Amino acid sequence: MFCVFTANAQHPLYQQLSEKDGLPDIEFYDIVEDKDGFIWLAADKGLFRYDGETFKNYTHPEKRGLSVFGLKFDHKGRLWCNNIYGQYFYIENDSLQLFTSLKKYSRGQLGQFLFFDHKLNVTCFQYNLEIDLETKEIKRILPETKSHISAFKKGDTLFYVNDYHFKYKTITNDSIKTLSSLVLTRMSTNNLFKINNDLLLQSMDYSIPELNLFLSTNNKSFTKLTSEQLDLKFPVVNIFLEDGYIWLCGTNAVYKYKYVGGEFILVETLFENKKITKIFKDKNGNYWLTSLQNGIYIIPNIHIKKYALSEDDEHISALVKIDANTLLYGTKKGTLIRKNISTNQERNIVLPNRTQINKLAFNGSDKLIVSIGDKGYILNTSDDSSYNSKFLVGLGNAKGLSFINEHEFVIGGFAFAEILDLTRNTNKRIGFRRAYNTHYNTATEKIYVSFVDGLECYGKDLIPHEITFNGQPIFAIDIDNTSNNIVWVSTFSNGILGVKNGKTIYNYTVEDGLLSNRTRAIKADGNYLWIVTDKGIQRFNTEEKTFKNLTKRDGLTSFNISEILIFDDQLVFGSNKGLYQLDKNKVFKPVILQDFYFTKIQIEDKEVPIKDQYDLPHDSNKIKFEFQTNGYLSEESMTYYYRLLGSNDTWSAVTQGVNEVVFNSLSSGNYTFQLKGVEINGSKETTIREVAIKINLPFYKTWGFIGIISLLFISVIGFGFLQRENSIKKRQKQLLEKERLERQMVSSKLKSLQSQLNPHFVFNAMNSIQNLILKDDKKDAYAYLTKFASLMRENLNMSEKSFVYFDEEVSHLKKYLELEKLRFRDNFTYTLAGQEDIEDIKIPSTIIQPFIENGIKHGLLHKKEGKRNIEITFSQEGEVLKCVIVDNGIGIEAAKAIEKSNELKSESFSTKAIKEKLNLLKKYYDTDIGFHYEDVTIGTKVILKIPAKLS
Repeated sequence: MFCVFTANAQHPLYQQLSEKDGLPDIEFYDIVEDKDGFIWLAADKGLFRYDGETFKNYTHPEKRGLSVFGLKFDHKGRLWCNNIYGQYFYIENDSLQLFTSLKKYSRGQLGQFLFFDHKLNVTCFQYNLEIDLETKEIKRILPETKSHISAFKKGDTLFYVNDYHFKYKTITNDSIKTLSSLVLTRMSTNNLFKINNDLLLQSMDYSIPELNLFLSTNNKSFTKLTSEQLDLKFPVVNIFLEDGYIWLCGTNAVYKYKYVGGEFILVETLFENKKITKIFKDKNGNYWLTSLQNGIYIIPNIHIKKYALSEDDEHISALVKIDANTLLYGTKKGTLIRKNISTNQERNIVLPNRTQINKLAFNGSDKLIVSIGDKGYILNTSDDSSYNSKFLVGLGNAKGLSFINEHEFVIGGFAFAEILDLTRNTNKRIGFRRAYNTHYNTATEKIYVSFVDGLECYGKDLIPHEITFNGQPIFAIDIDNTSNNIVWVSTFSNGILGVKNGKTIYNYTVEDGLLSNRTRAIKADGNYLWIVTDKGIQRFNTEEKTFKNLTKRDGLTSFNISEILIFDDQLVFGSNKGLYQLDKNKVFKPVILQDFYFTKIQIEDKEVPIKDQYDLPHDSNKIKFEFQTNGYLSEESMTYYYRLLGSNDTWSAVTQGVNEVVFNSLSSGNYTFQLKGVEINGSKETTIREVAIKINLPFYKTWGFIGIISLLFISVIGFGFLQRENSIKKRQKQLLEKERLERQMVSSKLKSLQSQLNPHFVFNAMNSIQNLILKDDKKDAYAYLTKFASLMRENLNMSEKSFVYFDEEVSHLKKYLELEKLRFRDNFTYTLAGQEDIEDIKIPSTIIQPFIENGIKHGLLHKKEGKRNIEITFSQEGEVLKCVIVDNGIGIEAAKAIEKSNELKSESFSTKAIKEKLNLLKKYYDTDIGFHYEDVTIGTKVILKIPAKLS
């Protein structure tokens, strides 16, 4: 074994904002925070605002150049900046406004400005100006001088440095007075700081390569500080005072001092070889450092520091405490180092095998157990020499090492657990399966072993006793006990378990304040318990049952922590990212819940203006709310909760890291979306922000529409009743009309009957019978008389019926035609055609015969030459029977001439009666019926349409 001595410093844990974070520049001059938690940055490329997530640039069309400087707030809370061209700007309504240009005063020099008594006070080279913020009136305060003029304020007093003297005025007394007791040896200054009872003044000219600080003690004149007094040889760019410390931003590093008894004591040097321009602490306790070449650094927690290690030694795999100031750490690459945490001095212990160090254990006296790779070593801590033991094989790949006393310890290995006695050089196996960790409780003298299948406890008799939780095995990752002899167990998924007398009596999960149920390393610190989870480190007060947290908000980016060591005021832990130290008493920053705001609201995936209430149509029911809390990692210390009143009154947590809530399909109704931020493990809450949402009913479900529909329905019902009543009345009227028509039909039948029995027909028939008798043609006379009587009887029978079968009508027509044939002898012929194609229908009675008779009477009777012939043809068209009657008589015009000469001016009785009857039938059946004549070459053609109905 041999050793190498080194000394590694430590540095506060920090994050560097870079291009991947959206950083718009690398050269920054100033930084401030506004009341809403926005960080404002004056940079070489302009003015930027940072909300913790994104950067926004502000510019003005009349702005000359990009760079801005000197960020300050006025009495209205407006942010101001200026540039080297003498332009002065302020932010209002989220835009950059140009206030004035002092180009003729600035002479190409960057003016220094401040606000005093609601006025803008500007020092430009050899001028001091006061500009009224309302009227923009410019007033020169001091006369022009050959020396530089500077100004600064303290409380209600404005100080000027001019002609090697301090001059001042107050808000209540505008007259300028001189402090004769304070005299300067250098005239150009820009900042004055009070440290204890003394004054520290910084020169505004830091371009010269020498220290630019002046000190006034006991109210005496200022004297320039020397490099020997501060151990600092470079000019100071900026000064930051906080908690009794003086931070000096030099041109090559940051120097942190304590000022005691008029002397500056250097505490630490930070950010070496970096040109830091300003240090600023925001309301969340984050330290911001702007630089000229490296962008922005953020120290989330000044009380967490990282030791400077070589890149090869960054992955810490094992840790053990030796005494109040000493620890040993082992790395994944096999380095073993002894470290003094007070002096930061280190000693490298070189081992024969350089492979991963799995576990370290110290017996509290002089022995160190080292599990490295598949081998094990026992070292004498006094001189780091080797101590031989024949049972070192079990130390290889050890998962757990716990000392029982100075010479006995428990090993948890990949295949068994055993007790090794260094004095007797013996071993005793107590479990034959993979073990994850071991622990020995000195107060109860019990051994705890976490096996792959559960947790077991052993007394002096080494009889295993299984410890369960809710009747199930416990899969423990780490084990330790607090001063009250509660044995605490970290688990894979059940949070933290507390065991006493072999029984699980406590269980703490996320519902009780644990950051995650997936816990890892734990370490007891009196009655406190330090817990590592996959979301941060917590300190649990086992008596008060309260948690305090260290998360990403504190700069912790890795929770793959191998071991925790407890010292008086310090805690040291190692991870795959390095070795860290924190101040146990100061590390927990007070939680300031920054208020949040809505950044975007979308309705049906379209962004809409952010309002307190929305009145939406029924089909706009997908709503998305996006929100944010300003500040660097400010949301790490709180959880968002939401609810939708009108749908569910229960608060629901938003998943950590998610900044949106979406409602995909809201039904019609009135809702109130409420959102709040709640401190993790605390009782603080932000104000509740609300958005009222009204989703209207579809028009067909609105009361107005329902009313209209109801009114329409009632109207329809009323109209229906009215129509029904009208229909009944109409029906009654139709029935009355039908009855009237039927009466007319009866009358028409009588008239038709009368027409059939007209005297002319009877007279002709009687004459024919008389002629037959006179000729002594008794047989023909008897036949004629018989047929005439049969026809009269059939006419009387058919006249009693409104409708007769078509076959009956044809039979009647044949009898009539036969009678006429007897009268005309062989000089008359007739034909009936188409009757065989007619269906079994019924037609009105006594309609066709009068037309045949008219043809015989007016056409055939007056025919002088040739045979007399008449043709009757039937056809059916739906519910209409068509009858065409054609005779070869003298024709219509010749018949009219004969009637005119015989002074027969009126229409024949039979034709008039049939026409009246057909009109009645047309009205009654509402169909195309009637008759008309068509011209033919010889004779007359009449087309008759008669209503027919199926039998």
